[in-house]
Amino acid sequence: MDQAITLSTLRMYAQTLSAAALRQSTELSRLHLHQDRQRELDRCGADRRVEKIVDRRLSSQLP
Repeated sequence: MDQAITLSTLRMYAQTLSAAALRQSTELSRLHLHQDRQRELDRCGADRRVEKIVDRRLSSQLP
């Protein structure tokens, strides 16, 4: 009985960690895209027209 509870608990922890890792990965991807956007805007002089073009290009890369 103790072994079954332990395995069940380990599975639950593994699922929780997996979900947390996925959230972290997604957040990191978004951070990188934000940084890419900022670099691109800085490079181009960042008027509103350029912002829209950069946003469209980068939005296709969102996870």
